[in-house]
Amino acid sequence: MSPKRLDDFVAFQLAVDFKRRVYRLIDEHPRAKRDLRYVDQLFAAASGIDSKMAEGWARFVPAEVRQFLRYALGSLEEAKGWLRDGIDRGHFTEAECEELLVIGNRCGAATMAWWKSLGPFVKPKGRARPKRTLK
Repeated sequence: MSPKRLDDFVAFQLAVDFKRRVYRLIDEHPRAKRDLRYVDQLFAAASGIDSKMAEGWARFVPAEVRQFLRYALGSLEEAKGWLRDGIDRGHFTEAECEELLVIGNRCGAATMAWWKSLGPFVKPKGRARPKRTLK
């Protein structure tokens, strides 16, 4: 039985959990909280995951849902990159981010499974590109 509501998708649940844990991590680290540019980038990426899934879900057309799931995966990878950067900046330790990164990896795997469940990828129809010839 396939999910009937967005909240029923494991990928979405993990995305929301990931986002909330990112917020909590920043809240627990005053030094990170004061790095406003860093926090803005991390928050934008982390909050973009579930919001892009929601936007795709509301499109109803599998090809469009797939497109927004790709955007969500991009935001997820960006957020994980910002977490690793936070370790490099000395805002957190690897141990503090380990569980969060595992949740991120699980979210990515669940999102890919959702993406694949929408059927085979079909290239959008449109103008064919002219073939280039080497001279």
